[in-house]
Parts: sequence; structure tokens; C-alpha cells
Amino acid sequence: METIRAETRAWTRWDVARPTTRGAYWWRVPAREYGGVTLRPEWRAGLHMCGMGYGPDEMWPTFSHWDGYNRTVYGDLEWCPVEADELEQKVAQREVVWRGLEVKGCPFCGTQPVMESVQSAVGGGMFVDWDPLRHNTFWLSCPSCGMARSPHVANLDALVRAWNRRAALGQAASPCEVRR
Repeated sequence: METIRAETRAWTRWDVARPTTRGAYWWRVPAREYGGVTLRPEWRAGLHMCGMGYGPDEMWPTFSHWDGYNRTVYGDLEWCPVEADELEQKVAQREVVWRGLEVKGCPFCGTQPVMESVQSAVGGGMFVDWDPLRHNTFWLSCPSCGMARSPHVANLDALVRAWNRRAALGQAASPCEVRR
């Protein structure tokens, strides 16, 4: 699991200055409430050249929204470059670092769990959407031993309480599932 230096980054608001070169950047928005838990998502995504209809092409993040007339991002979006030593680290393409998540370590090895998320579709399935603010299904898993994993849920508060409560394995209230 990578170490992310959140406190040492120099963040820039998108509406003040935009990055000028293609490449990988860290992105974040101010802390918001997600299912009863206040979190600040940070994620790594690319910046690429986008066609702007009848205007000149511009550099935009890969998660920007094009409505056929305008390209937009969140108004309170901030960015900073991915540092050279971080480029060598293997980071899952869809990894989101959820700042403010307070959960106990894995019950098997003690490693801090990773919260993963997706945007679930009504009626089943999921969207392939790289916008963490639209995600509505969350789960915790151990990145080290892989033995602990919670069910996929929409209520983050209940997920955190259940993970931290450490109900006995085998009970329906337990968020841990032992992989065989």
C-alpha cells in the first residue's frame, strides 16, 4: 500500500489555475458527508486534450463532464501534480483515498483497510464511472492479507460501525467475510 503525503502537497484550485501539461495529477474536493460519515476524497487521474466543439481544444481531467456544449468539473476542485517518486508506485487506476475514514485495522493482520467504491445502477449492475462523488456503494477490504472484506453497502456510517465493532465471524452483523 502506498504512502500518500497529503499534508505536504501544494494544492491549486481549478478555477484559479489549471495544469498545462498532460500527465497524472492528484485531485480532491472539500470534505462532504457520505452516508453519515464526513470524508474528503482524493484520487489520481490523468489530464488530456479534449475537443471543445467549435472552440480550440483544451486540457481537461479524464473525469470532466461534456454535455454537448460545455465541459465542466466541480467548482471546488483542487489539483496537484503526481510527484516523480509516486509515478513508480503501483496505484490502482480507480483508487480513491478517502481522508477522514476512521476504522480499525484488519482483524487478521492489523493492516489499515482500504475503502473501495463504485456507482451502482438502479436495478443492478454498476456504472463504469471515474467520479468518486457519484459513487454510492462502498466496502472495506484488507490490501495486505486479503482475508477481511466487508459487504457492499450504501450506508457508510453503518459500514464503519460494523467494521469497528468486530462482531463475531459468522454472525449476520459481521462485515468480515473470510475468503476460502
